[in-house]
Amino acid sequence: MADKKLKVVLITPNQILFSGDADLVNVPGSLSPFEILYNHAPIVSALDRGKIRVFDKKEGERIFLTSEGFIEVSNNKVSILVERAENFANLTIKDIENNINKIKTKLLNPELYEAEKHSLQKELIFEEYCQKILNSIN
Repeated sequence: MADKKLKVVLITPNQILFSGDADLVNVPGSLSPFEILYNHAPIVSALDRGKIRVFDKKEGERIFLTSEGFIEVSNNKVSILVERAENFANLTIKDIENNINKIKTKLLNPELYEAEKHSLQKELIFEEYCQKILNSIN
């Protein structure tokens, strides 16, 4: 009997952060968090910034911190598209603090175009969110 697994892909504009099988996926839906299991009804939903948990009985749990995005579930395929995502296991407070300082320094440049400034502000919000999560567990 074939394993009843979800095929999951987590994509940002720059990379495929995760591609693999899962038994369960938990996401921060824009109205409330929800879980996807095998044979979940088809759905397209907006996602809020938060934690995405991908659980596989063999591989364990993987946690990703993500920005806002979208999820599509169809025929046991889960496609998650977000602007930013970080593998929780790879995050360190030192790296996040360095990123925050670099972003703040860039924001001091008076020659920034509004679009660049907006993009940097979104990056800063995401980095500060990651910092808050890490600080809450340390």
